[in-house]
Amino acid sequence: MFLPSSPLPRLRRRGAFARGIDITRNASVELKNAAKSFNSVMESVCDNMLVEIRPSKFQNGLYTKHNVLKGQVLLSVPPQLCISVDFGKENGLSLPSGGSWPRLQAGLEAPDPLTWDLLMSLALLDCISGNGGQFWMDYSSSVFPEKQSLLLPMCWPMPLLRELQHPEIMEGALKQQARLSAMFPDLMAQENEDVPSWFQWAFACVRSRSVQLSRDHFALVPFLDLANHGIEANCDFAHMVEGDSKVPTTQLVALQDMPQGTELLLSYTGPNGYTNQRMMAQYGFVIPGGNPGDRIIFKNRQGLERSEGVLKLERFQDVLGDQIFLEIISGKDAYGYAALKSLPIGDENSDGSSADDGDNLGCASSLRDECKITLEESASTLQEDEELLAKLIKHRQPDLATEDSIAPLVHKDERFLSALMYRIERKRLLHATSSILSLYIA
Repeated sequence: MFLPSSPLPRLRRRGAFARGIDITRNASVELKNAAKSFNSVMESVCDNMLVEIRPSKFQNGLYTKHNVLKGQVLLSVPPQLCISVDFGKENGLSLPSGGSWPRLQAGLEAPDPLTWDLLMSLALLDCISGNGGQFWMDYSSSVFPEKQSLLLPMCWPMPLLRELQHPEIMEGALKQQARLSAMFPDLMAQENEDVPSWFQWAFACVRSRSVQLSRDHFALVPFLDLANHGIEANCDFAHMVEGDSKVPTTQLVALQDMPQGTELLLSYTGPNGYTNQRMMAQYGFVIPGGNPGDRIIFKNRQGLERSEGVLKLERFQDVLGDQIFLEIISGKDAYGYAALKSLPIGDENSDGSSADDGDNLGCASSLRDECKITLEESASTLQEDEELLAKLIKHRQPDLATEDSIAPLVHKDERFLSALMYRIERKRLLHATSSILSLYIA
């Protein structure tokens, strides 16, 4: 097995700018050289190499080296390169050779069994410190983001969390920080409050980069984790035995015919998608332009359903018009689709009575008021946020922001841009939902 004699050049990925700006025109020489080095390593340790790493609009990604056919295996990663936990087996921990794994061993000896993500986080700490073998020390230090660049809110200080302008996601991040601190107080020690601990770094990398191979089997799979997310995926991964081999490998498989040079996109969320809150919490980004899987969680939805009844889909079609309605239910209008899916719509009320008994305008009015109140209570308006985002994209320099509400601590780093994009998408959905409900009421 080939291993680099010196650490690989840093190959950054999944930054906040990557979700809003196409950087391929200005790909740096360093980034291209890093991709070239990683292709050499990947070719030496993986089978069925029909992919290569290139700079992309997401900073880097996997691309087809040749024309490929649907069902073709594009990349096979052998199990000896992976870090995996399979609770479905008696001895389900699989690790690369060459490591002593002291932190992981200590975790395995803990009085209470640890979850898969905690075990793999301890293993990743061993990797970055050189106790997990040469390959993973080089790979994790070169591919994974630096601590101060982590975009998952659970790694952010309070000033940055406030920039999300969403109490629920902020509360979830703080609870996760408190949970990890209670379990691993020494590993959660921070150099300063703006930079997460090494254990936060490891946990965030595991949660955002691992794959689920079966119900109880989770793994960190090198190289496969370089595939970027796409709502309309053109590839998927599988864990299976190939050919005469008796050992299953993790494979990247084409879902459609693709010409040479196509970027390979995985769906991180599955067919049902994730809400933006979950996407942000687990991966540190949202998709600009609307997410069909996003939802507004209304505080009193069930109470309104009981007291006022569900809303009528037929009325939405009447007030929106056939063309707009079809665009919404087809998902072409992602905000409209997510708005309708957030609302209590049905043929019957919760008590079993027919929804035809009335148009349930009281329910619609209360839900619209909640959208408006949420927007009014935000620290900034959607227009202000969009103007600021346009400025940051134009200059690609977050430190050019001048709004007084932006603390000096946060306006100079990429994490703020990620928070800004999150709250913009949330406010766009709130506005879309409020507008649709206003038409319903009129």
